[in-house]
Amino acid sequence: MKKYARRTPYRCQNVSRIVSARVSQEEYEILEERCQKAGISISMALRKGLIDQNVYIIPGLDDLSYQVAKIGININQIARALNSQQFSGAQEDVKKIQKDISEIKEVILQIYRKAV
Repeated sequence: MKKYARRTPYRCQNVSRIVSARVSQEEYEILEERCQKAGISISMALRKGLIDQNVYIIPGLDDLSYQVAKIGININQIARALNSQQFSGAQEDVKKIQKDISEIKEVILQIYRKAV
């Protein structure tokens, strides 16, 4: 049985609800290791992480992530072509990519500002 530091009484006086979540074995081991190092129980760590930290749910972020991934694929294709010297006119494409990345950065900042 794992030994943890004594719980702080003020945090555990009204703890009566059970919340469960599934994690992988690797995630559980990381969580357990961090709790041991901190000297707290897993329950205490989860409560602190969920209550003491801000959690942001940003709508539209999945679509944005998809678009960024597509841009990354395009960048890799251009880099591969440049390295093999089969591509001319690369400067125009690089400028377009830089513009696209700037636009994406601005959209991300707008989404973040609305969420906060």
